[in-house]
Amino acid sequence: MTFLRDTDSTFTPSTKNYFTMNQRVYHVMRNGRDGWKGVMENSKHSPVVGDSKQDVINRTIALAKSHSKCSVIIHKIDGSIQEEQKFPRSAARL
Repeated sequence: MTFLRDTDSTFTPSTKNYFTMNQRVYHVMRNGRDGWKGVMENSKHSPVVGDSKQDVINRTIALAKSHSKCSVIIHKIDGSIQEEQKFPRSAARL
């Protein structure tokens, strides 16, 4: 699954990748009705799942920090973007 930025700040599947190939992008989003998941773009596997949004955010960020360039996009319940965090922090200025 690839995501592309929309004008209304949501992500939709697309065949084009918005981000550079050397940057990993994780999304924290709803997992059904009861939980949350942290999933890497272009992957069907959810390496982080849980009931608490904050717990999934913390664990996804910890996973993201293990990569040289990474972004964590946190979604609201409705799927729109709440915030984006880039790692390492210096990458946010590039």
